[in-house]
Amino acid sequence: MSALASILSISPLLDEIKQQTVREIESLGRAPRLALLRCVSDPGSSFMEKQIRAACRDTGVECWFMELPSYLAEDVLVKAVHQIGLDVSVDAIGLLCPPQYNKSLLGSAIGEQKDINGYCRTSSARFLPCFDSAVSQILDYFQIVCDGKKILFLNYNKAEHYILRRILGIRGGEVVVREDSSPEPDFVPELVFTAGPLEKVPSSILSSAAHIFSVAVGPYGEPSYTEDAGIKDAASAEILPVPGGVDSVIPYIYTLNTVKAAKL
Repeated sequence: MSALASILSISPLLDEIKQQTVREIESLGRAPRLALLRCVSDPGSSFMEKQIRAACRDTGVECWFMELPSYLAEDVLVKAVHQIGLDVSVDAIGLLCPPQYNKSLLGSAIGEQKDINGYCRTSSARFLPCFDSAVSQILDYFQIVCDGKKILFLNYNKAEHYILRRILGIRGGEVVVREDSSPEPDFVPELVFTAGPLEKVPSSILSSAAHIFSVAVGPYGEPSYTEDAGIKDAASAEILPVPGGVDSVIPYIYTLNTVKAAKL
């Protein structure tokens, strides 16, 4: 059966994360405050910003949003996030910025306690990158086992999501990274991560992979495929970003990490 034959419904997982966040806020005794900064103007980042702000409203996290110029120099952004990090009224900082910026430098400027994006790359860093954390949550929730499986990262470069790839390796997966869709791998991948549109994934991979994590969509806010209710076939499923997959989980990782940062 093709991996496109069924779709995992993320709704129950989102409800679980939301309820955990609400309980954590009740335990904290106040609304935690997230400073959300966006200095990139592409549609994907704008869409994610709106989703994060909606998740904050949904869970009771106070969100202070600032849109910065997309041409902002890296050193200026570093100084800005450092100053915001010094504000005792801010519990966490979420940053949507261009990929060419030095994330480790930004994480150090924010500080480990408030860096909920997981930019800090020190051994004492408290948070995973939000995408990596969302994938881990999905794997755990649907009990998707990596041990002994061949895992393909398609249309990614080797610098991207290296923490996630390390996590998958620790879980027993054999990870291979391909920067484009050709040539096809000389093995049959059982778990696929693709940053490109599904239409560009070789049909042999789509038909053989047990699970596909896709972060490519059509018009933002509209899924390339509609979500089915429940799980038709847990052994053959695609996980879509909108409304039923990785990008749906990420905003709630922001809110959960914000309240965790407030309790540190």
